[in-house]
Amino acid sequence: MQVAFNLIDMIWIGRLGSSSTAAVGTAGFYIWFSAGIMFLCKIGAEVLVAQKIGKRDIDGAKSVVQNVIQMIVALGLIVGIHLYII
Repeated sequence: MQVAFNLIDMIWIGRLGSSSTAAVGTAGFYIWFSAGIMFLCKIGAEVLVAQKIGKRDIDGAKSVVQNVIQMIVALGLIVGIHLYII
């Protein structure tokens, strides 16, 4: 759905010219890049929490969740500040 949304945006904006289309394409890249970074944390957390729960190590699972939340907040701030500067 997101890809279709971006393509439709580019079709409509494409009527304004090539520089406008390039701007939409570039903005879409940064959105996908940011989502990819966050998916790395999400998928890693899912695997680690599943392993900890499988071992019946609930405290270990809670620790993983706390660490991942901290990592996501830190990465979110870094990416957000970077995008704001750009």
